[in-house]
Amino acid sequence: MLKQLLWLDCCHNNPTTLGLCVTHTKPTFTVGFFLPVKYCMKFQVSTLVDITETGARKGTSDKFSYNQQQNFQTLIQTIGLRANLEYVNPPSVTVKTASQFGKDYKGEQKVWQFEFEVAYEQATSVQALQEDFDLVPFIDNLDETVNFTSSVFRTGDAKQKNIIFKHID
Repeated sequence: MLKQLLWLDCCHNNPTTLGLCVTHTKPTFTVGFFLPVKYCMKFQVSTLVDITETGARKGTSDKFSYNQQQNFQTLIQTIGLRANLEYVNPPSVTVKTASQFGKDYKGEQKVWQFEFEVAYEQATSVQALQEDFDLVPFIDNLDETVNFTSSVFRTGDAKQKNIIFKHID
């Protein structure tokens, strides 16, 4: 089947040659018979590392919340090596079985989850995120319920895996 790439006028769904509506600047992207094409990808990060977003800044007297924020910034900046990300909600923490993580982490543990989107479909991937995060240092001894043998993210180690990426939709 032959597919044709078209820009649609965002107000009236009329094909345009320039791809922009007179009243708006963001085009709608479609393929074929006016079926919308999703042009962003959504990911979920699950980790045993405290990545709480506190907003604490350098010079604060609360070193604990500052260190939590530094871990969150490490997460954001490492993702940002390949793509600009957008997120709505800060990381959430729940207690759950850590069976999906490395063998060193057993039973019920605190797990931080964070969802983000990247604007373009090929901007990053689960494999790329795993490669980028492996051995990136973090600050431990915060609100985690596990003891890490080394303070680095591990993405592929069967015993010490402490961060997991998943493409969601």
